[in-house]
Amino acid sequence: MKYLDLAMNAAGSLGAEYADIRIQKTTDQVISLRNLSLKSAKTNVIHGYGIRVFKDGAWGFAHNNVFSDEAVLATVERAYEIACLSATVNKDKKLRLAPERSYIASYKTPVQIDPFDIPLSEKVDMMMEVNRTMLAYDGIRQAVFFLIQHKDEKLFASTLGTRLDITHQFIDPMITATAVAEGDSQSRTFDEGGRAIGWEWIESLNLIDKAKQIAEEALIKVKADTLGPEERRSLILDPNHLGLTSTNQSVMLPSLIAY
Repeated sequence: MKYLDLAMNAAGSLGAEYADIRIQKTTDQVISLRNLSLKSAKTNVIHGYGIRVFKDGAWGFAHNNVFSDEAVLATVERAYEIACLSATVNKDKKLRLAPERSYIASYKTPVQIDPFDIPLSEKVDMMMEVNRTMLAYDGIRQAVFFLIQHKDEKLFASTLGTRLDITHQFIDPMITATAVAEGDSQSRTFDEGGRAIGWEWIESLNLIDKAKQIAEEALIKVKADTLGPEERRSLILDPNHLGLTSTNQSVMLPSLIAY
């Protein structure tokens, strides 16, 4: 992007000892369904840039979200002015930058199908079918589906000659079935915590089968017998639940105890 070179050349012309610019575009989309009702479908985009300038042992920073030659140059000048003002405050505590070389690199999350290219209607139809599958079980009173998608597109340049182009994204589907029986309710959830991957992962998950599994497990859970009298038992935790367990040494024992 032309603004990288424009900003770094301007900082050098002003007399900056070092400068860098970060341009970032963040896109988030969250879709939520409860039963067969679409509760939310929001896409939020934040796009802007920040410029740092180092001068006389002090830093200056300024940011903007207006993309034009005039706005970028004004932001560089503002960062430079702040650095100069900061230098007058800590005259006896000047900072020094460590020697560093330049880097030219790029990275993109391996994605075969960009989730943001999938039409919203197609995503909602898929989610509706998953919820419909869970609600088809007698005793399942609530089905919830959250679909979270996130993408960061970053460009970085410095007066050292560094140029970086990084795009990172992830997707996370979460489905929950809640069963009700004899005055009690129990839920089961499928959530693998998301992955840095594309829509192809969603297609490979076979969420209809996952929906059947958690609906059946929710029904088993709500109809399960109580443990009865308190006694010493072995407890097996799956990775998702274990991650929530306290790291207190009295809990993280080789053989866990449940009551």
